[in-house]
Amino acid sequence: MLGPLRLTRETGPVVLPAGRASAAVCWLVANAGEPVSSAELAAVLWPTAPPDAASRVGALLRSIASSLEDLSLVPATVLRAAPQEIDARQFADGVREGVRLAARGERGPALARLDEALAIWRGDPYPELERALPAIALIDELIELRLRAIEERFGLLLAGRVDYALVGELSSAAIRHPERRRLRHQLALAHYRTGRQVEALQTIEAVRRDLADAPDTALLHMAILQQSPELDRGEVPSARPGEL
Repeated sequence: MLGPLRLTRETGPVVLPAGRASAAVCWLVANAGEPVSSAELAAVLWPTAPPDAASRVGALLRSIASSLEDLSLVPATVLRAAPQEIDARQFADGVREGVRLAARGERGPALARLDEALAIWRGDPYPELERALPAIALIDELIELRLRAIEERFGLLLAGRVDYALVGELSSAAIRHPERRRLRHQLALAHYRTGRQVEALQTIEAVRRDLADAPDTALLHMAILQQSPELDRGEVPSARPGEL
């Protein structure tokens, strides 16, 4: 689900019928184990459901069922799939576990778990559902979870040795996501830790200009000005969000 739909089973790839089958299966996977009504599927498949939506959804589900043996149509449409069989759920579980490990101070295991989770990401989640109103919250949640994982990973790396390669990674991430205050704080800290206090302060000023001031920005600014020993141990505590 992270990237274009790709279904596999022990015998090889699963080929779906052409048309809206991929979008329908994506929504069934997103709700695996839960009953999905014809009306719900129609809302996903069409911005405005056609008059014959119920019959069209029924025909579509019957054609999908011929390819997916784990799909039950009676008494309601349910796709049976374990969480470990769905990459989006593997990813979400991995990020949440990594964040919990980081909160407990288990830096090595947390980094390993976050790296494993981020490696699952093949592209934008559920691209077949990008125009479906009911899917917006689901897609946004996964995108936010990935950004949180990236920030947590950088936070863990900043608790160790900081080199110019890490500065480069953070600079690229901050350019791609300028709205992420924590990423830009992390970039300022990386500049500071590599002996570039002027660049660190310039990064903080840019955050204030672009995102307005905030208590954690002011705290980091003061810590850099005072060359606080706390910065050698990683992010200042107020910059670290809680568990997911």
